[in-house]
Amino acid sequence: MLVGLTGIVSSGKSTVASMMAKKGAVVYSADQIVESLYLNKKSEVYKRVKKTFPGAFVDGFLLKEKLAHIVFNDENALLQLERIVHPCVIKQIKKISLNKKAVIVFEVPLLFEKKLEDLFDTIVFVYIDREKAIARSVKRFKCSKHELKQRIRRFLPVYERMKKSDYIIKNIRCRRYLSDQVNKVWQKINSKNEK
Repeated sequence: MLVGLTGIVSSGKSTVASMMAKKGAVVYSADQIVESLYLNKKSEVYKRVKKTFPGAFVDGFLLKEKLAHIVFNDENALLQLERIVHPCVIKQIKKISLNKKAVIVFEVPLLFEKKLEDLFDTIVFVYIDREKAIARSVKRFKCSKHELKQRIRRFLPVYERMKKSDYIIKNIRCRRYLSDQVNKVWQKINSKNEK
């Protein structure tokens, strides 16, 4: 079973994925796949990104902060980057989905926004308060609130994402509360997978 795990920046997706991994899920991240492509100088993605955004590179290495600053301040630049990267991520998801026995959790931030719902058997949405997400992201990514609001603006409204999801995990209290919700959702997903 292929599970799409989504939520806005700093919603707690990776924490939820980690909890599911401890229960036996095989976990992948769209961001990690993209990062590996950025690091592989022989990859088509690396070559195309370097040609399109030379200012984001220093000594042949891509600086993600520089790239983020470029694309989140220029809509056309962002669309260019997405046209390079997204087909490769979709290809990987399709390849991974061939393993029908395991529960595979794929962390995809812009799952709904990029209309990838049909690639997954079930979708889990991690909800967090927008202001809390911004506060966490400022510390984590060391960028401005303005830049983060630009990133968050790319996501569909919360009610739309909730409506499109099969399960909702609310990251609104302590870790134990989050863990309890993950347990409940995992039991449902795992029982479906065993049928």
